[in-house]
This record gives sequence, C-alpha cells and structure tokens, in this order.
Amino acid sequence: MRRPITGLAAVMIAIVIAVGLAMDPFKGPLPVSPVLAATGSGTIAAPNVQVGITSSSMATITLNEGAPADYPAVGTVSVMVSIFDGAGNDRLGFVGTPSVSAPGSLADRTATVGSGVLDNQLTITWASSDVASLEPISVTGLRISAASNAVAGTIRAFYSTSGIPAAYYGAGVWTAAGSLVNPEAVGSTALEVSADVGSFPFAPSGFGNGLLRIAAPSAESVGVIAVLVGPVLTTNPLVFSHAAGTRVTQSVSVAGTLTTLPVTTPAGILTQTASGRTTAVAGSTDQGAGTTRLTESTAGVIVAGTVITYAIATAGVRFTSAPQADPDTRLGVANLSLGAPATCALDAARTSCAVVVTSASTLGPGMIDITGVRLDVATTVPAGTLVGIAASVSPALTVSVVDRTVAVVSASVIATSLSAPGTAAGATTTGVFAIPTRIVATGKYATWKFQLAPVATGARIEIWVATNTGAGWSAFTRLTTRLTDATGAAYFWWRSSTAQRVSVRGYFAGDLARAAAWSPARQARWR
Repeated sequence: MRRPITGLAAVMIAIVIAVGLAMDPFKGPLPVSPVLAATGSGTIAAPNVQVGITSSSMATITLNEGAPADYPAVGTVSVMVSIFDGAGNDRLGFVGTPSVSAPGSLADRTATVGSGVLDNQLTITWASSDVASLEPISVTGLRISAASNAVAGTIRAFYSTSGIPAAYYGAGVWTAAGSLVNPEAVGSTALEVSADVGSFPFAPSGFGNGLLRIAAPSAESVGVIAVLVGPVLTTNPLVFSHAAGTRVTQSVSVAGTLTTLPVTTPAGILTQTASGRTTAVAGSTDQGAGTTRLTESTAGVIVAGTVITYAIATAGVRFTSAPQADPDTRLGVANLSLGAPATCALDAARTSCAVVVTSASTLGPGMIDITGVRLDVATTVPAGTLVGIAASVSPALTVSVVDRTVAVVSASVIATSLSAPGTAAGATTTGVFAIPTRIVATGKYATWKFQLAPVATGARIEIWVATNTGAGWSAFTRLTTRLTDATGAAYFWWRSSTAQRVSVRGYFAGDLARAAAWSPARQARWR
C-alpha cells in the first residue's frame, strides 16, 4: 500500500475553467496509483468559454499552499497546466500576457504561455519559499479561446510539476473505452480494440488501474497484462465468447487531473460533417468524392440572403465540375423551391463554389449538403493527403468542424502478395513452417504463418477459418486479426481439445498504396 507523503499537506486548485498538464495525456502519460485527496484550496474566476470564440472576460488563477513548509525553501518549483477540449483534442488556448502576483518570499516568480501549438500550456515558476508562511499565488491577464472545431463538453484538465511531488495538486480516475474489432472466442488473450475518440489510453491492471470490463450479453471482467500498438490488449483468457463491436471499458488512474467545467456551444452555429470519403489517385481527373453537410444548431441560424462558400482546402486539388447544393425541405436555395438542389457556382480557378440561401428554416434546424463532388488531383499531391472542403458563411457564423474530409489521395496502387509458408507445431514464431497438413495431438497448439510482400510493419491481417469434424468443411468465416511484425510476418495459433481439421487463410484488405490480397489456405489436423 502506498504511504502518504509525510509532512506534505496536499493542495488543490479549485478551477471553474479548464487548466491542465504539460504532457498530452493521449500521447503517453503513465497511469499511477491513486493519490489522497487534496486539502488545500484555490479559486479561478472563469470566463464564458464557447466553441469558436475567445472569451471576453479574463481568468484569474489562484493557488493556495496547503501548509507553510510544502514548498521547498530553496530550489526552483514549476507547475505547468494545460487545457484540452471535451474529446481530448488540443483545440483550446490561453490568450494574453499572464501576470503573476505572490508574496515577495516567492522569489523570481514567472508565468508564461507557450507559443503556437503550445498555447494551451501555462507554466508558473518560483525559486524559493518562506517555510514559515502560507504563500498564495495568483495569475491574471489570460482569456481562453476555443477553436471552431473544439468539442463541447467537460474540458480535460491536467498539470505536471517540478520541485514538488507529481500529484501534489491531486489525481483522478478516468475511463478508457472502445469496442472489440473482431469476434473473440473463449480463451482468447489478444483483444484488438478500436478506442473511442478522446478515450484515455488502456493500461495494465493494477497500480490503481481496474480490470477490463466487457459488456453484455456475456459480461465479464479480465485483467489487462500488457497494452500493445493498435491497441491490442494482452489479457487473461476469456471465459465467454464476444461479438465484434462489443463495448469494453477500464478505469484508469492518472496523476495531475484538475476539476473542470465545460466549454459550451454558442446559441447559433453551424456544424460541418462529412460522409462517404473516397480514395482519389494522384494524377487522375474526374474522381468521385464524399459529401459534406452543414447543420443549424437552431432554426433560422441561416437567414435568407446568406452566401455559403465551399473551398477545397488542399493544394493541387480542384473541382472537376460544379457540385450540387442540396438542402433539406426546411431550407431554400436559389431555385425557387424548398428542398430542391441548385448548382454551386464555381469560381474561375475551380477551387471554390458558392450558393445563396433564398429562404430560412422555420420548422426546425435545417441542413444543406454538397453532393456530386468530382475532383481533379495533381500528380504533385502526396499519397495520404486528406482532401477537405472548408465552408464559410456571409453574414459570418461560427462553423464547428467535426469532419470536412471528402477524399484521401493515393499514389498508384502497387501489387501486394500474402503468402502462407505453412504451419508449425506449438505456439511459435520461430518453428519450422511447412505446407503439408500439420498433424497435432489434441490439446496442443499449431501455428500458421503469413508473409506480406512488400514488407510492411503493423499491417492488419484478417484470419479466416474453416473446420471439418468429419461431416465436411464449413464455410470460411473471419475469426480475428493479427498485425505484421518488422519482417512483414503475422502469426496465428490455435489449440483444439477435440479431433478435427482446421483450415486457415489470411486476408490483407489493402490500403492507400497497396492492393488487397488473399493467402492460400493451410491446414492442421488434431487427432
């Protein structure tokens, strides 16, 4: 059991806005064991933080020392606080010049805000302390800005320290969440998870981190032994089987978390989403793309006479022809009929188009899609480039961007092969793999090997299985997936307690640069 820090009174920053940590928690802070609740106090006067707006009022951050000797008499102390939106994105920032005030005994005190992409970080430092007195610290002069694509909701607030304990200002328990990518059989110990956007990272159980909770209909909890890239969770063996898409959650203890209030959404904004994303090949013309949609937060946000401009935000990409502006039945565009589409007028460069709204929505929040998007992509556009369509409105409205990507650029697709060198006895990555049917004793393992060429690390190989217990072969069904290692190899092992034949083949679904490929099937027989 972890002992409390002797002689140290915990301090807490009571915050009405979001302030946080030096390290982005979604890129690797380590979960730690829980810390006793703070007993100090602090206050912050909060501005009204809204999506797409810089707050009009200032924030005042006050830190109250818990006991006179908590800060060291000599030696630099720093506290770095950072702010993230409700989904953990770095889309909030401090604006202004911070001013720090404190008793003179806190020598060489400073407060600085990071520049550029680090503008969500505020660092407070001092060089010495009076161990006989309490020394409150106050920082003023800062507003809070939220980008137009910031996610509303409770702000993720974190901090880190130097010169005082890491969890001096408190800790918290957060939730890692996601869904199983594949169906998982009884006894499975490698679970591939699709983590929710903004989820905290999964972590090995223990040290304040809970078991992995797998949802109904066959609910169970298992220990997490390790977390691999993917993430793929190495766990204790499953007692039940679970379908793909089953929800999984885990309580994760994280040092340096602070109390927050949410960023809110302005009363009248437009939200931009996208669907139907396609792959567009560099150097090709007249290629189909997805759809982007603007949705009102309330009816009447888009007024009659509003001009909506859609601009391709990717250099080297142009519209092939004019797309259609397609409103729902509550909005009208320049065609004299509610809900009927109109041509979005192209500019000479074919990089943007505009449409005029002729009648506002009165029956409820309206929405308008841009459909029939066709793209010309220059040979100079790199593979993997996201093609987005940026929407702007006159008279001006905040456009909260959830997604605006309608295509992803691909280079010419190269041929890909997935071979199956065969099976080996045991659960192994180094055994002798051979093509003839592997004979295995019941209760023992056999391993299948698949080799992707050209070599790629971390490629997902689907594992498809058919069985024969004497009445003929079943159809192949997808059982799970495995990731290739640095040599392009992926391994799958199976153990059977009954006599049967098992045939396994691999499938690589392809990606932006590589074609899809099936492997031959290879067999093992248990008897």
